[in-house]
Amino acid sequence: MTGNFTDADQNVAVIFECIIIALLSIVGSVGNTMTILAVLNNRRLHEPAHYMVVSLAIADLIPCLITDSIYVVSAWHREWFLPDAYIVCQIIGALSVFCLEASVTNLTLIAVNRYFCIVKFRKYKKIFTPRRTLLFCVMAWVPPMIGILIPIILGASVFGFNTSMLSCTNEATDVGYRYQIILLLTYIPIVLIVIIFCYTNIFLTVRASRIRIERPDSTITPDIPQSVSPRASVADKVQYANVPVTELDKPTNHRTSEFITMTGGGLSETEDEQHDVQRTLPRDRPNKDPKSTRQAKINLRNEVLLSVNLFIIFIIFVVCWLPITLVMIFNADFSGPVEVWQVVSILALANSTFDPIVYVWRSEHFRQSYTRMLRCWRRPT
Repeated sequence: MTGNFTDADQNVAVIFECIIIALLSIVGSVGNTMTILAVLNNRRLHEPAHYMVVSLAIADLIPCLITDSIYVVSAWHREWFLPDAYIVCQIIGALSVFCLEASVTNLTLIAVNRYFCIVKFRKYKKIFTPRRTLLFCVMAWVPPMIGILIPIILGASVFGFNTSMLSCTNEATDVGYRYQIILLLTYIPIVLIVIIFCYTNIFLTVRASRIRIERPDSTITPDIPQSVSPRASVADKVQYANVPVTELDKPTNHRTSEFITMTGGGLSETEDEQHDVQRTLPRDRPNKDPKSTRQAKINLRNEVLLSVNLFIIFIIFVVCWLPITLVMIFNADFSGPVEVWQVVSILALANSTFDPIVYVWRSEHFRQSYTRMLRCWRRPT
C-alpha cells in the first residue's frame, strides 16, 4: 500500500483500500441520513434523547459525505490530487477535526442525558425539556468550533494533507502534532471522565435495582392515578406514585423488573408484564389502574434499552478511535509504517458507519422507520 504502482500486488491492495473506503462512505451517508429522517418522521422517536441522536448523526454524516469521498481519491493517487487548490484540503481537514470533536461532545451530552434519566430522573424532565435539549444540542457544537478556530486565528498551519494517513486532517508537522497532544491531554480526558462517571452510575443503579427486586420482600407496587396519561414520562408516573426517584433500588417491581427484562429475564414482555402486575399488587387493595402500571413499566424499559444502545455506540467509538490515538501518541514523528497509519485511519472513519447499524440492530422503532423509508423509495412516484 506504499509507493507507486510497481506490481500487481500493490495495485490490488490499493483497489481494495479504495473499495473499502467507498463502501464506508456510501453506507455511512445513507445510514445517517435515514437516522435523521427516522427521528423526524416517527412520532415515537420525538423525544429529547433522540434529538441528541440526530445531532450525533449529523456529526457522522459530514465525514461520510466529504472526508471519505476525498479519501478515496487521495488513496488512489497516493497524494493530494489538487496541488493548485491546497486550501480545499485545509478546509476539509478542519472540517474533519471539527466533526470528530462534535461527535465526542455529543456522546458526552448523551451520557449526561442518560444519567439524569435513570439515576436522577426527578430532575430529568425539568432539565431536558424539548426546548432546552435543542439548545444543548446546539451548544454541543460550540467547543469544537472554538477548537478549530483558535489555530486558524493564530495563523498556525495545523490542517492539511497528512502523507501518512493519505487524508486531509492534521498535518504531519510539529505544529500539527502539538495540536493533537493538546486535544488528547485536555479535551479528551475531560469528556471521558464525564462519560465513564455517567455510565458507571447507571450500571450501579440498574444492578442495585435488580438485586433488590430479587429479595422476597420486594412486593410493593405503588398506585399510579388514572389521571396520569399513558404517554407521560416515567418520572411523572413515579412522582405521582410517591416513589423516591433517586433510589431505583426501592422494591417496586413496576420499575425494577424492567431491568431484569433488559438483562435477559425469563418471561416474554407480555407474559412478564401480566405476571408482575398480578404478583406485585398488594392483596389488601385492588389494582386501581393496571394499564398505567404496565405503561410505566414499558416506558422505563424503553429508557433503559435506549441507554444500553447509546452505551454500545460509545464503546464502538472508543474501539474505532483508540488505535489511531495510541499511534499518534507513540509515533509522534509519523515515522512508522504507512500501512499501520492507513489501517487505523480507515478504522476511525468506519466509526461514522457503525452507528446506524447499531440502531437497526437494537431498536425496533428505528427498524420500522428504515423499513418504511426503503419501501417508499422503491415505489414509483
